[in-house]
Amino acid sequence: MLDGKPGLFELADHGTLFLDEIEEFPLYLQAKLLSVLQDQQFTRVGGKKVIQVNVRIVAATNRDLESMVLRGEFREYLYYRLNVISIQTPALRERKDDISLLIGHFLHNFNEEYNKNKSFTMDAKDSLRISLARQHPRIVKYYR
Repeated sequence: MLDGKPGLFELADHGTLFLDEIEEFPLYLQAKLLSVLQDQQFTRVGGKKVIQVNVRIVAATNRDLESMVLRGEFREYLYYRLNVISIQTPALRERKDDISLLIGHFLHNFNEEYNKNKSFTMDAKDSLRISLARQHPRIVKYYR
């Protein structure tokens, strides 16, 4: 009988697993994640075999997890387990100069990936300059 296909923890064994929007994990899932981090093992859903893993976690959030802990919305022990090194990155709306750089970066990557030589017209650059002068939430998603 097949044991099923490997999950993310198994695939990340001896590597790094990125967990985005960690604040959205429900409390029961936070408990399971904490258990895996502490014990370095888990059993698949419906499985009987214990699987050992050695995984480094990088977690991202745009919320204040410490406040969530105080309100009982995020597990305190998981917070301290994950908060070994905290990096605060200002929102892109506070770093508007970076937007042009990011657009150039993505354009370069797409040109490389698809073997193209695309560029922006002066009208497009003017539109970008005008857009950046306004308040636009999640502006990079529009350009990406």
